[in-house]
Amino acid sequence: MPSSGTPEWEVTWRCGDGLVIAGSSPRNVCHAALPWIDNPAAETGRVSTFAFVERFTIWDSALNQWYRNSRKFDRRRHIQEIARLGHTGMEVNRYAGAGGYWVNSGRFKDDSYAWYLSYAPALDAFVETSLTEGLYPGEELAANRADLLGSVKIAREYGLKPGLVCYEPRCVPETVFDRHPGLRGARVDHPGRSLEPRYALDIANPRVLVHYGEALTRLMQAIPDLRYLVLWTEDSGSGIPFTEGLYAGPNGSWRARSSTVGGTVADFTRALQDADRKINPEFEVVMKIGWECRDHERREITASLPPGATLAHDIGGRALTGGEAGHGETQVRESRERGVNPYVSVAVGASWEPEPIVGIVRPSVLLRKFAHLRRLGIKRIFTEGGIASPLQCPYQLSQELFAELIRSEVRDPEILFLDIAERWCEGNQRAAVMLADAWRTGDEAIGKWPLLNWYHAGAGQTQGLWISRPIVPDISRLDARERRAWERQLFTLPWDIGRLNIVFESGIRMYEDEQLEQAVRGYDSGMSPAWKRPSPSSTRHCGKPDRGRSWRTSAIATLRSCSAPGPSGTSSRLKPPSTGFSP
Repeated sequence: MPSSGTPEWEVTWRCGDGLVIAGSSPRNVCHAALPWIDNPAAETGRVSTFAFVERFTIWDSALNQWYRNSRKFDRRRHIQEIARLGHTGMEVNRYAGAGGYWVNSGRFKDDSYAWYLSYAPALDAFVETSLTEGLYPGEELAANRADLLGSVKIAREYGLKPGLVCYEPRCVPETVFDRHPGLRGARVDHPGRSLEPRYALDIANPRVLVHYGEALTRLMQAIPDLRYLVLWTEDSGSGIPFTEGLYAGPNGSWRARSSTVGGTVADFTRALQDADRKINPEFEVVMKIGWECRDHERREITASLPPGATLAHDIGGRALTGGEAGHGETQVRESRERGVNPYVSVAVGASWEPEPIVGIVRPSVLLRKFAHLRRLGIKRIFTEGGIASPLQCPYQLSQELFAELIRSEVRDPEILFLDIAERWCEGNQRAAVMLADAWRTGDEAIGKWPLLNWYHAGAGQTQGLWISRPIVPDISRLDARERRAWERQLFTLPWDIGRLNIVFESGIRMYEDEQLEQAVRGYDSGMSPAWKRPSPSSTRHCGKPDRGRSWRTSAIATLRSCSAPGPSGTSSRLKPPSTGFSP
């Protein structure tokens, strides 16, 4: 049994003809049972403790965002998988129907910006306040609330703490300003993508702060165990007044102009924090400050945050990239220096860069990320992008690896992967070796794909279809049918050059010529490696496994013998954190 000072633990143990499943909380008992049901051979006799005290989901693409309407999606099964993988809490808010208020109430058919407002809905999608009473369709609010409480109910059944992820302060309908003209705040839409300007409420106005406190209090009266509220700022119809990253440029009310960015954010987060800690003392407001905020603004906001509010930094990259020291590490250090204990967001098995394919895995990156998290002493994490849903992606290696990494350091990934492969191949050892080799080969192949920058960072639709398009001197001469095979399908306006030209994104130049030239060189050198590695499934190259040893030991040796040296002469196979990683 774990020591008495261990805060979180689980035990699954044989006792005579019975089975004992115990844990430090009801959630831990549930979590111990779910992996045992899935894999009793590996879980029986296991004692687990956890390196990370909180493991929440954020921006769950399959449950709450744009993948939710895909075939075979099942909300209950998805939430059960979140619990089985070892999370302690989950994002629960979404619109009840695809699109939500802004899509359903759009003025212009071609105004695709409404779809940027269809995810991570704001507080006013669920409750009215004395400021907005009667301004939103009552039936839509009721449907959104019912859907929200449905997710909360399922989450509680698995011991998961409910949380909200909202773009705030987000734009509101013009009908709000018709009633309250003095409460207009910053313009928060993207002028290059939107057919009409959209404005948020003025969070520098005390009346607006009362509105936000009232909205969250009403919501927490229905969800008193609400654990966290992530405020995603500066994008998708939201923004902080007079920050430099607002797409329309720094702007806002005269009140916001007379304050500071740090002071405005401090008052905003305090209004939310104070309103709801009275209901749940554990509740936290978490600021997700993205790339749109400048470093000096982030530092100012960090220094001004009230007690109980915190930050989430992106240090885990995307599902197929990340794990290196960099900007996120600096943000974590500076937050700690200012007395803020931050969360860190880590993409595990779901992210947008492999689109339109769901569930591509790259375990070497996840190993690297968790080694980095441990070096930094991170204890609280968000799984950014949520998880790939099990009915759509039943064999997700990165998520299985995550479930092990949050319990302990994985010292020999190859043995773990081979065990998983054998289980998924129903005991067929030859197939298991082939599957493990396929994972490794795919991992290495993805690693050879050059990245343009963080925004276009993957071998998915953006790069796979778009960069490889035919060379056409005058794209405007082609009609939609002729461009369909390679034109990028974005929420940008139909006539946006960003659909056709890699350099631009909604009127903003994303790349300089030097970056493009570097990408060409990277493609030439990285996409066609000079060496080839035989498959361990081919006995012609690697021989048969030694029957005098266990099949796993023999298979590992076979896999390693078939790993051709990389450019530096080192093995290109996956390695545990203590010995380095594949290039």
